[in-house]
Amino acid sequence: MSYLKMLGFRAGEVLPGRIAFVLILVLSLAGRIEAQTRTVEDRSAPPLSAQYVTEVSPGEFDHYRVHIHVRHMEEDISRFLLPRWAPGFYRIMGWHENIGDVQAEDEDGELLAVERTGNNSWMVTNGEVQDFIFSYSVEALDSMHDGPPSAMTLMHYLHPRGGLISGPQSWMYLDGYTTHRILVRFDLPADWVVATGLNPTPDPDVFWAEDYDWLIDSPTLVGEDANIHRWHFDSWGVPFTVAYDGAGQGVTFDHETFVESLVRICDCQAEFFGGFPFEHYTFIYYNGGGGGLEHLRSTTIGMNARGLERDPLSLWNISAHEFYHLWNVKRIRPKTLGPFDYQTENRTESLWISEGITETYTAFTGIRAGFWTPQEYYDNYARSIAAWIGSPAQPYASPARMSWTTWDGQERNPHGTISYYTQGEVLGMALDLIIRESTGNRRSLDDVMRILMWESGGEYLEYEGFGTEDFIYVCEDVAGRDLFDFFEDHVVGTVKPDWERYLEYAGLTYREETMEVVRQGFRCIDGEAGPVARLVTAGSAPDRAGLGRGDRVLSVGGRAVETARDVDRFLSDLERGARVRLRVEREGEIVDLSWRVETVEELRVVIVEAPDATPEQLRVRRGFLTGGVDR
Repeated sequence: MSYLKMLGFRAGEVLPGRIAFVLILVLSLAGRIEAQTRTVEDRSAPPLSAQYVTEVSPGEFDHYRVHIHVRHMEEDISRFLLPRWAPGFYRIMGWHENIGDVQAEDEDGELLAVERTGNNSWMVTNGEVQDFIFSYSVEALDSMHDGPPSAMTLMHYLHPRGGLISGPQSWMYLDGYTTHRILVRFDLPADWVVATGLNPTPDPDVFWAEDYDWLIDSPTLVGEDANIHRWHFDSWGVPFTVAYDGAGQGVTFDHETFVESLVRICDCQAEFFGGFPFEHYTFIYYNGGGGGLEHLRSTTIGMNARGLERDPLSLWNISAHEFYHLWNVKRIRPKTLGPFDYQTENRTESLWISEGITETYTAFTGIRAGFWTPQEYYDNYARSIAAWIGSPAQPYASPARMSWTTWDGQERNPHGTISYYTQGEVLGMALDLIIRESTGNRRSLDDVMRILMWESGGEYLEYEGFGTEDFIYVCEDVAGRDLFDFFEDHVVGTVKPDWERYLEYAGLTYREETMEVVRQGFRCIDGEAGPVARLVTAGSAPDRAGLGRGDRVLSVGGRAVETARDVDRFLSDLERGARVRLRVEREGEIVDLSWRVETVEELRVVIVEAPDATPEQLRVRRGFLTGGVDR
């Protein structure tokens, strides 16, 4: 199979001069890509390659088709596998259920034998045929009928004006061929464009990835040029693209302020490391309800246009979190998280670092980039501390255990769970304060992350990653003190950290108190048409009253609601025993629900600045707020 055929041209077709020039560059790139993966001794033989074409047919938006062009296969049996999970989303998924119409054919269109050898694997008997095409269809959610997709389920989708193609659900891999560079072409309806973190070529529909790990970590937004809204900016000399699938509704929010918030995030976080480990980056947003997922050169985030209409800065927090992941977890990664085994769980005890300390740096971005006041910054940590130590699972749920068992169900943690995001966030805060106090504010957690980046990760993942012990050693080296007890007690064990002591380093006071709060009993997300009940706690008053997952909330107590935040705000105004009246829409019918408010005792943590802080404490506090150090 020639590259001309892969790029969609027929034999004998005359190419216009500009296209011919583009193809020469693309073919030259393809040759260099293959050559760079082979030793000098191997270059006498044609290299094995597996190149991808993803096809969206006009008028067919319930699926798309993937063609994998295999060239120079020397084995007579070829095995293709679909990942069972995705980096950053630690769950075994049933994506194989979306695969259909699997077939293989040679250059002349003759079919080859294909056998399904498992839920996620297919075997092609190609015999002496070295060049063939393996193809299959991928079922896609039609978001124009079933509502917007959820980022946290990694749901790829299509609609008549665009869609999101997610790598792990879409692109199988040829067993034994995952470390080579890969060429990718998108065959799309007329006037559709592509927004992706994949490396560009002179052809706007052709891209390349360093290897399979990079390929499936590059979700791709496609759609009509008029529907995929794009904005561009530079940060530290690197070009950024912001792409938004408007689902045909246009841009209804202050996009200039929204994009400016991303500039502030990028500028701020680049200072942590002195620049970026890439040549380009793409923020991908689509009209959906919450959640996001990080990638090596991009991020995908579900957003609600109504929320941005009210506050164009409302997505800074999740955007800052996902963006910081381009360092922490994508490059500063535990050893088991790359190269990946996509067929089984890749367990680590360090997700409290990868996700939790990313939350620490989200908070650092909040204060350093001016999204938060100092008190809002302290309040954020206070809420996270309370959520951890106030949980009934606190005596059982260590950060290491929560990281290791994230793949499992409730049966592995019968006493309950605590988010390792929350645990790692406040442990990162504590480590920053410990390091600053121990070194007279000459060093900080920033130094730890920089060392890990360049010694255990690298710009192009050239290092194998870190072990938990590596993280401990680097923290001790930077702090200049023994931290074994800290990690033994608070990471492996469940001893409550001495927050009062750690916060005192920065002249901050800490106190705990209990308060009676409304037990809401359910949570909403922002759907395309308004807030939708996402989680209803079993046995709660809303559950007993008949509230169900997927119910669209129209009003609370007669007051119309437009966002999930409205629902939370109206419910929080109620007191114990008050009557809740909820009007919802369920399968096209209006349903009125009612129940009595329930309350629970909840731990509240308060952190404020001490008025009598010493000069040494003020020095640490200044560093804690600004990121500055006294070299």
